[in-house]
Amino acid sequence: MTQQHPPVTMPAFSPSGHAETKRLAVTSLILGLLWLGGIGSVLALVLGYRVLGRLGQVEPSSQREVRSIAVQAIVLGWGGVAFDVAGILLAIGMAVYGAVGLVQLSTPSW
Repeated sequence: MTQQHPPVTMPAFSPSGHAETKRLAVTSLILGLLWLGGIGSVLALVLGYRVLGRLGQVEPSSQREVRSIAVQAIVLGWGGVAFDVAGILLAIGMAVYGAVGLVQLSTPSW
């Protein structure tokens, strides 16, 4: 005769998952603050969205704090990306304007 055991129920979060997710949230925020030539912004976005996906692994009392850190990292990440895009557009505009200016200088004005 086999003895049946009741199913083991695990909490929705695990202590190691909680610590890892919180550490990931803080890392994404730091990367968003540092920017690192755009790389930090992209990594802040990736890690921030990953943290939002893992909120179920965080103990309920800390979910609000971790979510807030992740959202701040995502906002900083998108701000950094916008800054990068503006810089690229500015560089392209200056290159085009510079090329047009050179053409105008080289044409003889009679």
